[in-house]
Amino acid sequence: MVRLLARLFIKDRKNTDDPAVRASYGILAGTLGIVLNVLLFAGKLFAGLISSSVSVVADAFNNLSDAGSSVISIVGCRIAASPADNEHPFGHGRAEYIAGLVVSCSIVFMAFEIGRESIAKLITPEEPTADLLTFVVLGASILVKLYIFAYNHGLSKLINSAPMKAVAVDSLSDCVSTLAAAASLTVFALFGLNIDGWVGLMITLIIARAGINAAKESLTMLLGSKPDDAYIEGIHETARGFGGILGIHDLYVHNYGVGMNVVSLHAEIPDTVSFVEAHEMADALEHELSEKFGAVVTVHMDPVGHCKTDIQ
Repeated sequence: MVRLLARLFIKDRKNTDDPAVRASYGILAGTLGIVLNVLLFAGKLFAGLISSSVSVVADAFNNLSDAGSSVISIVGCRIAASPADNEHPFGHGRAEYIAGLVVSCSIVFMAFEIGRESIAKLITPEEPTADLLTFVVLGASILVKLYIFAYNHGLSKLINSAPMKAVAVDSLSDCVSTLAAAASLTVFALFGLNIDGWVGLMITLIIARAGINAAKESLTMLLGSKPDDAYIEGIHETARGFGGILGIHDLYVHNYGVGMNVVSLHAEIPDTVSFVEAHEMADALEHELSEKFGAVVTVHMDPVGHCKTDIQ
């Protein structure tokens, strides 16, 4: 379905380096997530109230929070696609990381609320009732959540989106929590053992762990993570293969969002090269690195004597 919708509504859909295309994918995934999660919330809430199951009701409100997470993802993608301005000369790409962090925090908050309700059920237990409708709703929920995970996981890899990664992780944890809720009802139906509150606590831990892990990833990007080793090595190889460059050092890569890196480095050249030639070499190397690695590049030329033999 997502691929079909992408063909219909996303122009130039294969050009995922274009911020507008990336935003369109984010809006598409988020809109579909809102629709599916609201439907799941309504179905689970109805089933949970009928069965008096706190784990099913908790799972329902978890889906409602997922719909809110999809809204945040859409907003983040739209802001990230905004062009650079005077206040943000390198664009607004980090808005995606912020959106991913907000989604992660909402996941943790929902886990706290579910845990609070589960503890209340342990203090004052209420016997759940298992019926066919409840199991049908939970089974359908697992299938839908697996679908949401699949398309968010696929699109997050396609456009490298932090919010989509967080939503994908949350959807997978939702499948586990829904299975746990179904297991709780099954145990009660077969053995008359009410473990609803305990299962609710288990769901709390699953959801909280997913939220914390997703938050760590977004925070790492916001704080400035180490660039990918292959990216760094690629810059080294390109510079060393450039005519007249002996080596490079003091290489720095700053990330301002997906597809927006700022690279600076010192390139070593023979001290016999004239100032004009060095300037032309710097311009040419900057252009080649910018084209190859999609970055804003600044090259500082360092003249070295003929006795220098160590190339970095």
